[in-house]
Formats: sequence, structure tokens, C-alpha cells
Amino acid sequence: MIHASDFRARYEESDQMGFIHHSNYIVWMELARIDLLREHGIDYRGLEKQGLLLPVVEIYSKYVSPAYFDDNIKVIAAFTKISLVKIRVDYLIYRNDNILVSYGYTLHCFITKENKKPIKIPSIVYDKIFIDEKALEWISWSDK
Repeated sequence: MIHASDFRARYEESDQMGFIHHSNYIVWMELARIDLLREHGIDYRGLEKQGLLLPVVEIYSKYVSPAYFDDNIKVIAAFTKISLVKIRVDYLIYRNDNILVSYGYTLHCFITKENKKPIKIPSIVYDKIFIDEKALEWISWSDK
């Protein structure tokens, strides 16, 4: 399943040059990732209440062209790698529907809130997530 999150770039996200500041792309990735989990029937808040956390262990972002205040932003996210202990989510970020501004990925592992040690992906998550074969066509070029 590939998920798309749509919103407008806010004024506060722009910098003195008029561009959306690069740090916001990471925030947008997180927004899309939480939406992707939710679309797969996984409530991140519910996981945290169970003492499960999903930290970022690696992140990659390539900036292709700028985005600006009030642009329509679309962040497309999909699971692209799943092992027994790690999940990778890849992202494509577009402005105004068809202009690629950034692509990248985040890599995550699960830990328990109690001891902060990595654990296997809990079955309540593992059984609900899957790789959409279409997403493999556009995963970050850094892996190809």
C-alpha cells in the first residue's frame, strides 16, 4: 500500500530565502509515516501506550528542487524493506502535484519504552504491514 499525505506548505516553514527550510522535509516524512501506519491499521499512540517505540535509526533525504510557502505538498510513503527487526519507509515529496522536490527514506527499529533495547517487530505490526511492489520502482536511488 502506497499512501499520499496532502497539505499546504505553511509560511512558518519558509526561510529567509523564500524556500521551505530543509528541516521541514523530515517533519513531512514523519507526518506521512504516521499516516501510512494508520492506513495499515496501526495506531502509533496505541503502540506507545503498550510501551513500544519506533525510533529512526537512519535517515536519507535528497533535495531536488525547492518548495515554497503555500505550495500544495504531497508526500508519498510506502514500506520498502521489512525484516524481523527493521522497517524502511521511502518517500517522494512533490509540490503542486508533479514537481519532485525531495526523495528519501527512514529506517526504524522497535524498542521497548522500559529498557530502550531493540526487539523483533511485534506481530501486531508485522502482520499488518507489507511492501507494495509498485513502491519498489521508486525507492531511493541511493540503494540502486
